[in-house]
Amino acid sequence: MFFIRSGAIVAWIAALFGLIKLCTGLFVALTTETNVQMALLSKRYFNAANSGEIIDGGLKFLFGVALGLLVEIAKNKNQ
Repeated sequence: MFFIRSGAIVAWIAALFGLIKLCTGLFVALTTETNVQMALLSKRYFNAANSGEIIDGGLKFLFGVALGLLVEIAKNKNQ
């Protein structure tokens, strides 16, 4: 029971932070006019070379969703 609850908490946190990073990476990519501007914003706020690296960091969202699915399967098995 402890691992199911802690897994659910970790899944929510990973999904939330991954989604935030994914959205901010897309925001930087879509709102900047030049590649130089995009590189400066990416380096300044995320320590990344470009917005693609920020979006790749948003893959934590997929990890959170996958872990959440596994937690739901485990909850159904316990019942």
